[in-house]
Amino acid sequence: IRKLARLSEAAVGNEAPAGSIVTAVEGATVNLPLADVIDVAVEKTRLTKTLGKLEKEIGGLSAKLSNEKFLAKAPEDVVEEQKERLAAAQAEKAKLEAAVGRLAAMG
Repeated sequence: IRKLARLSEAAVGNEAPAGSIVTAVEGATVNLPLADVIDVAVEKTRLTKTLGKLEKEIGGLSAKLSNEKFLAKAPEDVVEEQKERLAAAQAEKAKLEAAVGRLAAMG
């Protein structure tokens, strides 16, 4: 990854470095320390927009899963898939909210 991205350093850890942007991907969160390289306001706007889309998706999935008619008529595998999508969206939302918080601390 270092060679492809032309990075001088890459590390695996549980905490994002100060001044980093965050991209949530399935199974991981990628942090790039760019405090002096990016426009913090633009990045906050991007993450906020993504959060809005996720909240809309979470709302739709929650409504579907609380609908008794859907639960009664849908095959069990479809219901389970919707539950998994909801859980994944909620996890991604939490990661993005943390990223927005870190950006807010940057300035």
